[in-house]
Amino acid sequence: MANLLHSKGSRTQIYKTLPSNNVGNDGDIILSQIQGRGVFLCSKVNGKWHVSNKMEELRKIEKTSIKDLKTDRLTIGTTKITKNEYDVSSGNFTIDGAGDITIDAGSGNIYVKNNGGNYTPGSDYEIATKKYVDDEAGEHFMDWYYANVNLATQNKFYSGLHNESSVSDSIDTDLTSSAYTTTTLNNGWRMVRYARRVPYSGTVTKFMVHLESTGAAADSDVEVALWWADALADDTAHDSTTNFTCDHLCTLTFDFSAATKFMTKQTTSFNATSISEGDWVFVTLRKTTSGDGSSFYVHPTMLWNGA
Repeated sequence: MANLLHSKGSRTQIYKTLPSNNVGNDGDIILSQIQGRGVFLCSKVNGKWHVSNKMEELRKIEKTSIKDLKTDRLTIGTTKITKNEYDVSSGNFTIDGAGDITIDAGSGNIYVKNNGGNYTPGSDYEIATKKYVDDEAGEHFMDWYYANVNLATQNKFYSGLHNESSVSDSIDTDLTSSAYTTTTLNNGWRMVRYARRVPYSGTVTKFMVHLESTGAAADSDVEVALWWADALADDTAHDSTTNFTCDHLCTLTFDFSAATKFMTKQTTSFNATSISEGDWVFVTLRKTTSGDGSSFYVHPTMLWNGA
């Protein structure tokens, strides 16, 4: 009996291209061997040819490749991939590229979260968020050093240049009436001559003061305060009497019960902490006790985090 399965008349045809719809009849099967693309199984149904995915050689069985796969949901082990989410239910998820890795959000926002909440990096190679960068981008300090200053008058505010051996009571005119609740300096020159400019925006984190009472009265109480004043517009000629908005940031109080003593204090508690590039900061001294106010050595330091 003839072997009909392999007879010449029933043998499946092999094309070098995909068949067109005017070729063959319903139920026909054609193998298309296309150079550079592979082998495809084609079947004609209802007058149209349909094609399966690329076929693989027997030696590649269970190692098939699909050039173009479209699906709304795919599960691989503990990983579920949907059309808008890649969800790994357990273990780690690694993206490892031989070249650059680009994350491009159409909206311009890319979020990093920890289990749906705030994320804070904890090691050198972890992604830094904007908040972390704003808080920790740089640690800066600003020093003043007043040597052998004389706080001659009780309850009067004094200030001085950051590296001077004397202080001035000019600032007292603007502070004497409202003291630490003052929010406006009426004559800018009284502040700017003894203040320092802020070079980097940021957040004040600490105020430290070393105060030495040398040759002053045995009972001496001294307040050392840190102040902020707002920046005025650049490239503008301002009157020396221009008003400045100001704010009292903090005060450290030193209580000496004997002469020839020194003391250090610091605080991380402030009435306000935000400073911007171009702002002013200054330090005032006020002796609240009577008696000799001469011969104080004062070394204040402000620390802040910023860009």
